[in-house]
Amino acid sequence: MGHSRNRKHLCVIISGPTGAGKSAIACTIAEKLSGEIINADSRQFFSEISIGTAKPSPEIIDRIPHHLIGFLSIKDDFTVFDFRERVEAIIPGIWQRGNVPLITGGSGFYIRALVKGIFDLPESSKNRLKEIRLSLESKTTDELYRQLALIDPCITVKLHANDRVRIRRALEIWHATGRPMSCWQAEARPARFLKECELFHFVVCPARSKLYQRIDARTEEMFAAGWVNEVRGLLNQGLGEYLRARAPIGYPEIADYLELGGRYQQLVEDVKRKTRNYAKRQISWFRKEEKCIWLSPQDETPEMIAHIILEYLREAYFATAG
Repeated sequence: MGHSRNRKHLCVIISGPTGAGKSAIACTIAEKLSGEIINADSRQFFSEISIGTAKPSPEIIDRIPHHLIGFLSIKDDFTVFDFRERVEAIIPGIWQRGNVPLITGGSGFYIRALVKGIFDLPESSKNRLKEIRLSLESKTTDELYRQLALIDPCITVKLHANDRVRIRRALEIWHATGRPMSCWQAEARPARFLKECELFHFVVCPARSKLYQRIDARTEEMFAAGWVNEVRGLLNQGLGEYLRARAPIGYPEIADYLELGGRYQQLVEDVKRKTRNYAKRQISWFRKEEKCIWLSPQDETPEMIAHIILEYLREAYFATAG
């Protein structure tokens, strides 16, 4: 397809629910466009966990440059602010090499942090967050939600009543700064590199029934690949606390199965069900995002979808090159 002499660089986001085939699509596009893939799936940040995160294989990583895969210990703190800073540092280098950044993943909050922006707290407030978090841990999610509703009703209506992580985060910000999160969000800035690029954000979302079939099949494959043994090894390393707090669906459930017992087939079905529900929440999230190009494949393979995206870029970006 060749590179554009357009005044602005090209940047592509490929997002959507888990199981939609995003990684395979991104790899096909990367090979056609001299692309480098930037991972925006928070499950794939951690080095210790692998099978249940659908990380790309070493062969794929050898063939196509990848960023932000397995670079972080599950013991380490890594915020959405850290993610944005990393991406802001990575993308100019990709452009300097004459390549195209392909931001790929299903962590909608991280993608929104790039596209719409996030706020940054004063250092003095950041230093208090861990202490505040500890003070909130003893409260139930329902108590936290009711407290947040009094402090910041604007943000509360956007959160699910069971979303403990985000409810707690909003309360932490209030206690640390004395200002509601909704006020901080109003001051959010997009990522710096957006001023220098034309951004195309594709959301890949197969029909619900097909997506669920793929999720169920992939879950079976993960268990067949030794997922339980992987978790057993991590528990033996003393990582149980981190698996339950930070690892994606499947890891906490397998940890409970190994430590508390239960029926294996029930474990598999529970992980399938929770993953399908997670995909449903991802779809709802991306439906709220603006300026996205939705692709709803029927029987198209990831390679076919990649070619649809490439044709779109040919018309919308490369054909307008000066």
